[in-house]
Amino acid sequence: MKWVTECFEENVSNTLMVCHPLLPALSLINTGINSITNESFVCFKHLVVLYLTHNKIGALQVNAFKGLDELGLKLGFNALYTLPTGIFDPLSKLERVYLQNNQLTHIQNDILNTDEQLVKVDLRNNRITGHLSTSLYDKQNLTFLLAGNNLVSQFVELNASNFGHERFLYDLDLSRNKIISPLSPEYFIGLVYLSNLRLFDNEITLIDNSTFDIITFLLVLDLGANYIQNLPQGAFSALLDLRKLFLNINELTTLSGDSFANLNKLELLVLSKNFISELTEGIFDDLVKLLTLYLDSNQLHTISTNIFYNLIDLVELDISDNFIASFPDVSHLSNLLYFFAQDNSIKAAPHDLLFNMENLNTINIGMNLLQQLSHDFFSYFGENHYCKQYAS
Repeated sequence: MKWVTECFEENVSNTLMVCHPLLPALSLINTGINSITNESFVCFKHLVVLYLTHNKIGALQVNAFKGLDELGLKLGFNALYTLPTGIFDPLSKLERVYLQNNQLTHIQNDILNTDEQLVKVDLRNNRITGHLSTSLYDKQNLTFLLAGNNLVSQFVELNASNFGHERFLYDLDLSRNKIISPLSPEYFIGLVYLSNLRLFDNEITLIDNSTFDIITFLLVLDLGANYIQNLPQGAFSALLDLRKLFLNINELTTLSGDSFANLNKLELLVLSKNFISELTEGIFDDLVKLLTLYLDSNQLHTISTNIFYNLIDLVELDISDNFIASFPDVSHLSNLLYFFAQDNSIKAAPHDLLFNMENLNTINIGMNLLQQLSHDFFSYFGENHYCKQYAS
């Protein structure tokens, strides 16, 4: 692939460009450009990728990209505050547009009206307020919509009368915004193929047991760093394919026995940094494929004997930084590689605590109230010469 890199002090115009009609890719990264005039690239008929990142572009004339039909446009890391109406209209086969790290405050509803081939839009790290353009959600072929680290306060409500067709959105990133509760199921109408939903660091206070009923193909759900206090029974029961669930850094205090019902494909559950004081018996019974469980930095005082009974595939367990007075029974977790129980109030360790843990690689039980360990405490490691033991 041929590349051309030119340096311009202020603006790009068709009078400054050397025409290369067969050029497939053009890089103008970090060249000091601050504006692009009409028809600047009109002679680049076969351009597929245009790199304009890491410049000072604050102005685009409406026909700046006229003549570029099949284009992936990279405009990230510039100084754009707004996009002219119709700026993307000439790009009839636009598949990817990157606008991250600009100063955009809103996206007009008609800004991408003609781009039916659009697959990816990156709007991360801007200043977009209110809600995202309905035209973005309505792109049937859009697969990746990344809008993290903005000031978005609400979803667009995708009611059936306006959005009756299915869309192929796979990854929706709205992390680090200002989205508030309630999260209505109507927000997700048509997004039946959504696999990754990232809502980390918003202002969500509650979810109900039907919030996620429509997006049943979800694989990753990140609700970390919000203000959620309770999980209703069956809150995630429709998410039969869910693999990763992040609920860390919330205000959870108690969890009902059905909080994680039906999640029998879940592999990662993160409950760190909440205020959980009690785990209801049977709460993890459906998590038969769970590999990693983080319960650190909560307010647990006790963990019942059978709480981890069904977690036979568990590889990593972290119960550190709680107030736990005695070890839970983990002797049946024969696949466990990493066990963290440091910074608790544990006074004694049963000599057979680690029975059958031949695969254990790391155990940390430091910063507890242990007075002594039996001479055979670590004897169950067998021939595992790689085990790191932390005890104080």
